[in-house]
Amino acid sequence: MDSDLVNKVANAMLIRSLTVTLEGIALDCCSGENVNKPECKPISIRSDDPFYSQFSKTCINFARTEQCSCNTTNRAQKNGATSAIDLSHLYSVSEDKAKEIRALDGTGKLKSNDTSVGCLLPSGKDPADPFCPKLQESECFKAGDPRVNQHASLTSLLTIFTREHNRIASRLKQMNPHWGEEKLFQEARKIVIAEFQSIVFKDYLPILVSPRMVEEFGMTVQNGTNGILYDPSVILGMWNEFAIGSFRLHSIVPTNIGSLNLRFKDTFSNPDLIRQGHLSELIKGSQKVPSEEFDRYMVKDLTNFLYQMPGMSYGQDLAAINIQRGRDHGLAPYVNVVKFCSDGTILISSFDDLYNYGLMSEENADLLKRIYA
Repeated sequence: MDSDLVNKVANAMLIRSLTVTLEGIALDCCSGENVNKPECKPISIRSDDPFYSQFSKTCINFARTEQCSCNTTNRAQKNGATSAIDLSHLYSVSEDKAKEIRALDGTGKLKSNDTSVGCLLPSGKDPADPFCPKLQESECFKAGDPRVNQHASLTSLLTIFTREHNRIASRLKQMNPHWGEEKLFQEARKIVIAEFQSIVFKDYLPILVSPRMVEEFGMTVQNGTNGILYDPSVILGMWNEFAIGSFRLHSIVPTNIGSLNLRFKDTFSNPDLIRQGHLSELIKGSQKVPSEEFDRYMVKDLTNFLYQMPGMSYGQDLAAINIQRGRDHGLAPYVNVVKFCSDGTILISSFDDLYNYGLMSEENADLLKRIYA
């Protein structure tokens, strides 16, 4: 599989399978009484901001992640995903939602619509969906992931995996005509999850962390009984420092989507791109356009136009939101995380140590020193 396509498929699908922040998306924290509510931590914008000042925008909406009701001393957050590589955003994490997206007609398939441009996700307008366009006449899609309409690339991938599930379910029914609905669904689901796990471990991780690291930590995919086996003793969970910190790979997202003469910002809340038959072009575009570098920069589509709604001249700032989300979740200091991950072999006591240990460039370490020293 093409490395850039692998990068984009795995990035978009893997993070949603592992972690979903349950913030009050529909909560307006920039106006009225909500501003001072404990669920809100709006981000103030300076009057001389180089971008937002031209629109007299003074606030970026930020609703805190839903608090866990568990008995903890400090505030803990709920995870809206399963923390497993199980495509929970395709099949849903709740039993009611899972039944809602299944055909339940004896075929073991997920719901879909046959259209003139191919098999698409079922239609559905959810008034609570923040990514279902409000300023244009457009039918939205429904899937296990409530954010299915967030951007067209995600919608495309969920559509492709739905098609794959239904293809496998059809084949299983041909091979095993005596199987019932539940058996067909669960076996097809198991195979699709295995396919995705193979992409993650065999194709994606070597790109992300290097083949040497994959082998060193025993994550190499092998054929037959020598492959990675399920370990029921492993406790599923998600470190905040991973989910909200290190796995926020937003700097690799490019502006150019490689097709339709559109920018990435043009795909937000735009399910019409799929309905108009552009799914293949979006996927092919992902193959053509290389990912950006993994660095401290983000494209303006994410820092000025995030979730830009039709008719608006600006969106939100993902860089600012990521920083605020880290504060909301109480991420441990970077030096503590490095000590933990290195089993205590790397102890940082100065800004110079950040580049002396090869953790970052001297330029980046100096920038941090200028801000925090």
